[in-house]
This record gives sequence, structure tokens and C-alpha cells, in this order.
Amino acid sequence: MAIKKEILEELMKDYKNPDDMFGPDGILHQLKRALVEKALEGEVEHHLGYEKNSVDGNNSGNSRNGKYPKQLRIKMVK
Repeated sequence: MAIKKEILEELMKDYKNPDDMFGPDGILHQLKRALVEKALEGEVEHHLGYEKNSVDGNNSGNSRNGKYPKQLRIKMVK
């Protein structure tokens, strides 16, 4: 699946130097974080069998109990 040109242009609109792309708060870091968060949310929905904020989980014994910050460590492999 190719990423649409419009999405890339939106991501790159404030790009001025390599740190904007590769720095600790750069585009790649933010994009990686957003993609991992989205994937984890999807896994939770699949596991529980209902979407976030759905009443299907109320009093089911398998309901969501909140959200807390997580830290993911990614090891880059060459």
C-alpha cells in the first residue's frame, strides 16, 4: 500500500532540517508512535470484542479499565 502524496505533504509541511525528520521529536518518531498506538488499540478491540466507548463492554466482566502512559523501546536492526 502506497502512502498518499497528500499525507506526505502534510507531514512534511514544517520540515526545515534533518532534526525535523530524525530528531527525538521528529516526524519519524511521531509517526512511529502514532502507528504503534493505533495498532495496539486495534489489538485491544479485537481481544475484547468491542470498540472503545461501546456499551457492549459494560458489566461484561471483560471491560476496559482506563488508560495509562506506556513507553515502547524499539531496537533498530541494521
